[in-house]
Amino acid sequence: AAWAPLALLALLALRAARCDSPAEEREPRPAGVDVRTTLECHPRVYNSTVSRSDRNGRTCFDHVSVTSCWGRCDSNEISDYRFPYKRSHHPVCIHEAHEPRVVTLRHCQEGVEPGTERYEYLEARRCSCQVCRSSEASCEGLRYRATGPAGPAGPAALVEQVRQLPMVINNRGD
Repeated sequence: AAWAPLALLALLALRAARCDSPAEEREPRPAGVDVRTTLECHPRVYNSTVSRSDRNGRTCFDHVSVTSCWGRCDSNEISDYRFPYKRSHHPVCIHEAHEPRVVTLRHCQEGVEPGTERYEYLEARRCSCQVCRSSEASCEGLRYRATGPAGPAGPAALVEQVRQLPMVINNRGD
């Protein structure tokens, strides 16, 4: 599927995948960056084990190094007198530019269909703090949560739901 390379990039941006190498190799730090104090977004190499299956269930796998984005972004929220009574700005560390990569998976079962060894993914070239794009990453929060069969409900949908509620006025001065 066309979204699969983006899904891999998003997954790697969220966590380092596990493989059979020491932690120093598995989670290398961005060059010259103090990971405990940085408030910036950086490219970072993650090692992952990837696999592909053919129609008969035979697989190819390999360990792949992928450059993805890692870091922290400054975020803020201020009160507002209008619904939903706040203004939020919560950027995430995400790729600003990426390019397609192709690797050949070296460990294939005997009799695997030709083409199964070819693995395509997107690699981050530049990273920056941006508002999350759900078309390219796994975004969490109110505007991205599903509310049932109707699908995702953003702030505009929530405001419309509130407007449709019956108006109740309570004048405590009986």
